[in-house]
Amino acid sequence: MKAILVDDDEAMLIVLKRLLSRVGGVTIAGTFMSGADALGRVRTEAVDIVFIDIQMACENGVDLARQLLAIRPHISIVFVTSHREFAVDAFELGAVDYIVKPVILERLRQTIQRVTERAGSLFPPRWRQRTS
Repeated sequence: MKAILVDDDEAMLIVLKRLLSRVGGVTIAGTFMSGADALGRVRTEAVDIVFIDIQMACENGVDLARQLLAIRPHISIVFVTSHREFAVDAFELGAVDYIVKPVILERLRQTIQRVTERAGSLFPPRWRQRTS
């Protein structure tokens, strides 16, 4: 499963990347500190899951998620944030998960399991075998 990470905090991108490398079955296709760069990647490369900070310095993660979904409607959106108060907005958008920082490994494992189960109902068996 290909993932990209979007956060305006470089340290958080490093932590998230390290944790996801321990989950297994996830390939990081890119880390981005701007939504524009993430959108560019999603336009040119098939990405399965996006981890997005919901409130970045000059951007709103919910707005970015809407734009990503317009490009790839089946992409899985996971918000990773310090802000609990935006959860309703995230789920109204169809986010697969909403993780409140600090992120722990077991929580990421649960998220990847949820995304894998969701993908199993959306994609043909060939895709499911690739992510196992």
